[in-house]
Amino acid sequence: MQNQLRQLLATVLCLTVLGCGSDAFGPVDDRAGAIAVAEQWVREHPAGWSLDVRSTAALWRPAWTPACPHMDSNGYVSLRMSDGNTQVELAFRCPLSPSATVEELTQQFRFAIPSALPTGLRAAGWSFQTALENGAVYEDVEITKRPNGELRIDVVARLTAIIAQSRAERCADEAAALEREVTDGRPLGDSSCRIVRRHRVPVRITLYMPGDLAALR
Repeated sequence: MQNQLRQLLATVLCLTVLGCGSDAFGPVDDRAGAIAVAEQWVREHPAGWSLDVRSTAALWRPAWTPACPHMDSNGYVSLRMSDGNTQVELAFRCPLSPSATVEELTQQFRFAIPSALPTGLRAAGWSFQTALENGAVYEDVEITKRPNGELRIDVVARLTAIIAQSRAERCADEAAALEREVTDGRPLGDSSCRIVRRHRVPVRITLYMPGDLAALR
């Protein structure tokens, strides 16, 4: 029991004070530590969560979404921004041109979908992610341009849960299923391969990116 308590204390201390090195937790698969980390995060964010996501590269358009003038366009265009593992899809209604103003971007904005939001949570043998309500469709969007030409987009979503997923090989199939369940908004629960801590609070995300909209061509 004393060893287990020491592991839990080390986990919380790593999260809140020291930062987490690759060998900070000792055990190869620290389920108790992952639970402690998730529950500590929930306690520290009782009313909401705010974070910044910044890209130094221009927005880019995935191959599957034609530009607005293209004959195959379905009436909207999606652009992507990346910050490390975090990637955010920004969807806009057509028409929209590379010279679009802030007012036009705001008027034509449809939704934003992020993946791999940076929670900063770590536990040996586990990875953490967020589940957002309604497939992460945002409201309360505000788009502005900073004096240096950089675009700033403030969006609000609702968090539904913090999820810890085991990296064990035996959990690979369940990890793939989890991605689909999160995307489809299905109910999630604990298993031997995952830990789910429900937490319904607003998520306020501020996106920063170069104002270059050449991807709309």
